[in-house]
Amino acid sequence: MMRPSARRAGFTLTEMLIAMVILSLIGASLTRVLVVQTRLFSKNAAMRNTRSVTRSAMNMIDSDLRMVEATHGIVSASSTALTLRVPYALGVICGTTSGTTFISVAPVDSSVWATAGLTGYAWRDTTGVYNFTETSITVSSSSNAVCTAASITTLTNGRTVAVTPGFPAGAVPGTVMFFEQQIKYEFKNSVAIPGAYGLFRTVVATNSSNELVTPFTDQAVFRYYRLNADTSQAAAPNPLSSTTGIEFKLAAQSATKTEGSSSPDTTTVTTAVFFRNRIQ
Repeated sequence: MMRPSARRAGFTLTEMLIAMVILSLIGASLTRVLVVQTRLFSKNAAMRNTRSVTRSAMNMIDSDLRMVEATHGIVSASSTALTLRVPYALGVICGTTSGTTFISVAPVDSSVWATAGLTGYAWRDTTGVYNFTETSITVSSSSNAVCTAASITTLTNGRTVAVTPGFPAGAVPGTVMFFEQQIKYEFKNSVAIPGAYGLFRTVVATNSSNELVTPFTDQAVFRYYRLNADTSQAAAPNPLSSTTGIEFKLAAQSATKTEGSSSPDTTTVTTAVFFRNRIQ
């Protein structure tokens, strides 16, 4: 005679439904946590990118601005464009012969010398004022004869050059001078990221232009400090020689929209560079 099978334990339909509801609630909560964490990570990455954009712009502009001569270093200025006279080589005048001035130039990086767009030169007179010449200038290599005769020794890795037309009579041997190029910084429509703005650097003499940093919003602008003023202004001072400093409002944005956001993230950094001895 066969024994009846033992009753097997199991879940009732009600218990299974309750368990499924609980699991779905836990799953929904975990999914929400993952979504929030993903958006937070995306947000943090976007903000890091915007801060990186502002830092890069600051470093690049500062490298040129800190060399600009205080009273005549600015050629033109507006809220979105700034053209500067930037020195790229320093030297000492050895003398002038037959309309040609010979100069002992201090060592300068060969790539800087080769890629510079010569705009002119400046020499410092006895009052400490720099005088600029920017018309039909030619620079060529020369021997050390004139510099040696003037007891001026060209430094190792330096060079001796001949400049025509020659310097004015006031630029006597031993006078400090520098060669300069005009550099234009400008906020305008980005090429790399359509719809955004980029910071462009253009060598005026060669019209060689590069988009240095992007993306920015249309709120990225230059502002200016002038003599006897403690706050910056949107308009460039008149005359430009009264400019004491330049403020940069760097309104950067992320290259893409973060998860769950309808627009790119933005970060605005404001900084300024002041000309030495030109605070007031």
